[in-house]
Amino acid sequence: MLIVENKPDRIKEISDRIDRHLADDSMTPAEAAELRGRLVFSNSQTYGRTGALAYYQLGIKAKGNGPLHFMTSDLKWALRWWKSHLQNSKPRMVRVGPQRKPLYLFTDGSCEPDEEARLGIKAAYGAVMYDPEDECVETFGAEISEELLTLLSREGSKRQIVGQSELIPCHAAQIVWKDRMIGRRIFLYTDYEAARYGLIKSTSPTQNKRLDRQTSTDPRKRPTRPTRGLRRVPSASNCADGPSRRQVRDPHRPGNQGSQVRAAARVRGGTGQTMEVE
Repeated sequence: MLIVENKPDRIKEISDRIDRHLADDSMTPAEAAELRGRLVFSNSQTYGRTGALAYYQLGIKAKGNGPLHFMTSDLKWALRWWKSHLQNSKPRMVRVGPQRKPLYLFTDGSCEPDEEARLGIKAAYGAVMYDPEDECVETFGAEISEELLTLLSREGSKRQIVGQSELIPCHAAQIVWKDRMIGRRIFLYTDYEAARYGLIKSTSPTQNKRLDRQTSTDPRKRPTRPTRGLRRVPSASNCADGPSRRQVRDPHRPGNQGSQVRAAARVRGGTGQTMEVE
């Protein structure tokens, strides 16, 4: 096993520099560019996608937009994020030699108009997990709460949040199937290309990135650090479509046809109940 981590003196040096900027409430573009350069190793080798959103904010400041010394709330958040992760994140471990079989994860999200809803829309998400080691298939699906929907839709002014609803099950799966994911490779399939690229880069040109912040704030609360492979699956073949619309069918019902996740069309749910997903 290969272990990659930052040296203690490097952590202290960067943390002290961040503390000075936060205490002075000041950072010039030149200082942002210099600090960004110091964090190249941490971002690319130690944190990868996880640090990309915070790293992106330093890049914006380095380009010199806005007042010379002014620090935006996003930049302050990025600096606090880096300090917390430098001090608390676990080393990155790269496994070599024989590997366990990978998990297969299908995710989907939906957002549709709803005239009866207060915000005028309704949204939901779902996922299907297949573990070839014991041939277990499990699924979950839920509607996005009105509180989160209000946040993502900017109080209803944004009428389409399918991109965000596609990302939610990817993060939720790390909590629901945490024990299975530890130390495993994961092949994640989504039918939404923008979500796939967002997961690869972990950044977005849109200003609505609160969801990304909430899922990458505290390294001690991050459930697992699996190795992921991201794939595009055609919408018509995405077996997570049913769970994302709260539709899970009984395979013994006459004329019912479900997803073809291997021969796992008959699956074991979390309660041991035999189910089938659309």
